[in-house]
Amino acid sequence: MLRNIVRLAGLAAISIMLGACMLPEKFAVDIDYLADASYHYTFTGTAVNVAAAVQQAKLGGLNDKARKDLDNEARKMRSNPEVKKALHVGNGRFELQSEGQRAAGESTHLFNFLQVMTDPNTGVTTIASNAIKDGDLKELSTLHIQPNGTLNIHLPSNVTVISHNADSTPIFGKGNYSWNIQELSQRPVMTIRFTSAQESAAKNAGRPSVQNAEPCDAKDADCAPDAVRPEPPQRSLRMLNATTILWPLFALAAWTMCMALNLAFRRVRATLRDEADIAQFAYGESGPLPEAIILANRNYMNLLELPMLFYVVCVMIYVTGVQSTWLVTLAWAYVVLRVLHTFVHLSYNDVLHRFALFAASNVILTVQWLLLAAALFAQA
Repeated sequence: MLRNIVRLAGLAAISIMLGACMLPEKFAVDIDYLADASYHYTFTGTAVNVAAAVQQAKLGGLNDKARKDLDNEARKMRSNPEVKKALHVGNGRFELQSEGQRAAGESTHLFNFLQVMTDPNTGVTTIASNAIKDGDLKELSTLHIQPNGTLNIHLPSNVTVISHNADSTPIFGKGNYSWNIQELSQRPVMTIRFTSAQESAAKNAGRPSVQNAEPCDAKDADCAPDAVRPEPPQRSLRMLNATTILWPLFALAAWTMCMALNLAFRRVRATLRDEADIAQFAYGESGPLPEAIILANRNYMNLLELPMLFYVVCVMIYVTGVQSTWLVTLAWAYVVLRVLHTFVHLSYNDVLHRFALFAASNVILTVQWLLLAAALFAQA
């Protein structure tokens, strides 16, 4: 009983604090910037009204007044010409579609979800979703709101990316900065500066921002939750998702250690069986030895040669903050090919099969280095 009271009290606090805030569920957001710092945005998907979700959790459903208020909220959103669709489909959930164009420096607060704001003093533009405190995340988790969306931002060549935490980045200067958002705790953040349009952006940044439901001034603290101008994130934000490139590195290191243990086991077994003399290992390997030891030693040495370049490129990708699903996929492909090479080497040992796997892994390693170089060149 006490637990339920505490839980309902927490949900009520969330409702009061977030008010009419909506959280996106299934959605796709695209922001396309032009060289003059103007941009076009689209939002398509569904969102849930937090206050309505709290009422459902407390009462097991929505009362007539709540449903009427939600219908009125949808009608109010549709009064904005940029909102192509705003429909309350029940249970506090909305189907939404919006599309708009902004001049350089103009702000956007998209359905109380995503903010685009430019600092008139520095010319730095911040694109970020509203932050949710850890304690609120715990309470919101009881409402069973599960986001599943994507954010894509396309930037022209005259943009300097100061920081970001995107899941993937352009390759050879082509493509988008993309986020795949699966948790409420995931907060996309990017800060940019236009190198040729800073004065224009700073000049226009003082215009009132535009919100989908109604005009919104970014300086108005009551406009929406966290609608104050956010501080530019630290460069370390670029590293939030970069650790994915390290898992293939750990996997290959673990495999190499297993092969070292395998070699040691084969040497000890051969010595105990009098198939080899321990003195033959004094300077590595000398004299006639069982084939099992020779192959295991050769494969172990293979894993300590070219794979060193693999470790280096993975660490460089991590340190520089270059993030791309292609680079991570190629890293895992390299590990798989090296493991398969070991299996062939230590089993039936077909030279052509070994060579094919060895060559394919080296091609992937070369491509990794080229993609990293291209990404760093594009960011320079």
